[in-house]
Amino acid sequence: MDLYLDLKVMVNTLPESKRSHLANKEVQNLVATIDKGTGSGCGGHGDGVASSGLWDTHSALLWRWTWGGAMMAEKDYNLPTFLFNPPQVSLAPAIDVLLPTKKARRSIHAASSFLKARMDKVLKPHKERMEKLFEQLSPWAPELYVHERDLICKGYISYFEQREQVKERFRGVGKSAMALSYRDMLFAAFGKEKERPHLLPTARLWKNSSMDGDAHDLQQWWRPDLKATQQNRAGEDLGARDGEEGSRRRGFLRDFLDLDFDHADCFDNSGPVHMMAKNGAGSPRTVVDWGKEEHRRCVAACLIKGVYIIENDSTRRRVHTNALAPPWWENFGFNLLDVIRDDSDHDDQFIIGAIYEHVPPLGEPAHPLSPHYVVAFRGTMISHPKALIDLYLDAKIMVNTLKESKRSRLANTAVKKLVATIDKGMGGACGHGTAGSCIVWLAGHSLGASLALDVGRAMMVEQGYNLPTFLFNPPQVSPTPAIDVLLPIEKAQKAKRNIYAVSYFVKAGLGKVLNPHKERMENLFKRLSPWAPELYVHERDVICKGYIDYFEQRQQVQERFRAVATSAMTLSYRDMFFSMFGMEKEQPHLLPSVRLWKSTSKDEDAHALQQWWKPMGEQSLSVRRYSYPL
Repeated sequence: MDLYLDLKVMVNTLPESKRSHLANKEVQNLVATIDKGTGSGCGGHGDGVASSGLWDTHSALLWRWTWGGAMMAEKDYNLPTFLFNPPQVSLAPAIDVLLPTKKARRSIHAASSFLKARMDKVLKPHKERMEKLFEQLSPWAPELYVHERDLICKGYISYFEQREQVKERFRGVGKSAMALSYRDMLFAAFGKEKERPHLLPTARLWKNSSMDGDAHDLQQWWRPDLKATQQNRAGEDLGARDGEEGSRRRGFLRDFLDLDFDHADCFDNSGPVHMMAKNGAGSPRTVVDWGKEEHRRCVAACLIKGVYIIENDSTRRRVHTNALAPPWWENFGFNLLDVIRDDSDHDDQFIIGAIYEHVPPLGEPAHPLSPHYVVAFRGTMISHPKALIDLYLDAKIMVNTLKESKRSRLANTAVKKLVATIDKGMGGACGHGTAGSCIVWLAGHSLGASLALDVGRAMMVEQGYNLPTFLFNPPQVSPTPAIDVLLPIEKAQKAKRNIYAVSYFVKAGLGKVLNPHKERMENLFKRLSPWAPELYVHERDVICKGYIDYFEQRQQVQERFRAVATSAMTLSYRDMFFSMFGMEKEQPHLLPSVRLWKSTSKDEDAHALQQWWKPMGEQSLSVRRYSYPL
């Protein structure tokens, strides 16, 4: 039901919904009751503080034409209104990615304003109606709380800021066009009058630029440690009034919430406490027992976290002593050797990975199971201003074309260059001791795990280098999560067993028809079989839980029909389809050998990276090795 209303927001039909009617009715009844008892539902405004008898506080969906705006336009009641993360359907996020320079974006908005100003002469009745509406609404200045990384509401930032810039450069054009939208003018041309809810004459816009937490979470707005600095800019609107009161109300007041300290990025607050216990939080180094799987896992996860924060530091311009990233590797005895950048956006290169060098304590030999170098890749930064670049690569994972992307090539090139340098100096990149000792480790989370998986496969197949690889929440496109949702647990498990068994029989049959493809995949599996990456997945994470079903069902089919499992496990329908047309591809989840770590914890975000640097005692973690040949 809520998602249906979200769709109505996108097409600007929320005011026609039943929930909107209910919201309006309840507020109007409340105001009518107050009027009856006190003679007024609204007592006006003090200096910057609302003194009305009724406050309109809500989260975003039902707002302008439901509660606050309707009460202002219809009843002339100026209700103080607090809007947190209000949705705004806008092309601004896409424009930010496609046009990386501010100058280009300003030009687009200026051209748009000129076009609206020209069109209003043709649709003069519509323009006059909107100007009158703006005049009615102008005393009402709702408080808009938006986050610059929130794609759902960041359109408001672009709308108001670009509106101000156009007004400053072309005052007459800006004033003429600010009340108009292309959609409304299109409907007006056919005799239908609609108003876009984001067309507000006056607002107080609170912009949060923090890199801490989910940009669309409500809880960010009640944090007690916010440090707010205020910058007010006054400009005329269509309902501007003379005098001190009109000057105070009119225009666009911009307030910036400056969160210069991010708790989630701070190692002392969010790092692995159990590993800091011996030296204390804030100590220059934690104690790492490289012989323990738990410590190797925690270090790999923290180094990936370091990549996320390097990009956060770059975006927030946290430099030198203000940078929060270094403790995430320095506390484990690592130096930052290099960063890997995705230059798809030439104006602002994305940091996608980092190369760390391990430096043992002075006078101590390196542990035989410790790495000399770790190459770590971050995942999708959904709240980043350039998030669409990551989301585009997520889409490529879904259609198995990530290997063809520029970021994949950059990742492979960086690792191959590192290994070649080591080979030249030492005569070999890997030591192949027990428990996966090796000079170079790979690690990645989410999208970064897909990159690390691609690189690890290529190094094993092409160069025979078995690089220990740590994959946290690696994406796997699979229909099994849908089965789990549609069917009860017992029926879902039975259905999956039967589906996988039938599927393996079909694959085995098709493999006889496509024998060259089958032989190629069997040879590939033999080359890959010594490489057993560590897969860390959560049973509640729909993004990666396909790996759980793939390996568990593969094992069950093997136990029931060993010959069929041996014949079919190297095959996928998609690969066989492409092979019919002479195109050879391999699904990345077709791994001969892995160690699968499955978490069943109920108290964590199932896709969060921080769950993986918790100690074993706080996790419901099980492990099983799956090997090839069977």
